[in-house]
Amino acid sequence: MKILFICSSNICRSAFCDFVFNKMVREDIILRSKVERVDSAAVFNRSRKLFPKTYRYLTSIGYNEEELKAFKPRYYRDHLDIFDEADIIIGMTKSHYTLLPRKYKPKFITLSEVTIGEYKAIPDPWLRLTQKRFNKDMQEIEKYLEIYKEKLKKM
Repeated sequence: MKILFICSSNICRSAFCDFVFNKMVREDIILRSKVERVDSAAVFNRSRKLFPKTYRYLTSIGYNEEELKAFKPRYYRDHLDIFDEADIIIGMTKSHYTLLPRKYKPKFITLSEVTIGEYKAIPDPWLRLTQKRFNKDMQEIEKYLEIYKEKLKKM
């Protein structure tokens, strides 16, 4: 299975999902046998690097600073190959669905729908003024990823 996480700019939510879910896959033998690739991309803004609060939060929970600095946000028009190859495209809000080219829409589902079975928008932490509030949003996303991990393992 090839999983693609998307959000507006690929600097907070989808980038976080990319790092965290890739780690979950690497650390779980069952998940490794089911997931071939995890990627992330933006569907609205073309960006140059991780958002500083994303970088700070990921380093605070043990991610490698060099790996984080090397991360290059992807914009869908520049990386159509990962959209073509993805088996599932997981967005943070329904607005991400509207921004997708028509041919990718059948692969789309929101993070909340794929995990808890109902739509709940994942707020954009980029808008948070404090690191503490930003971190709380990231922790919520991580809870969804844990649920998704367990669902995939049972499939």
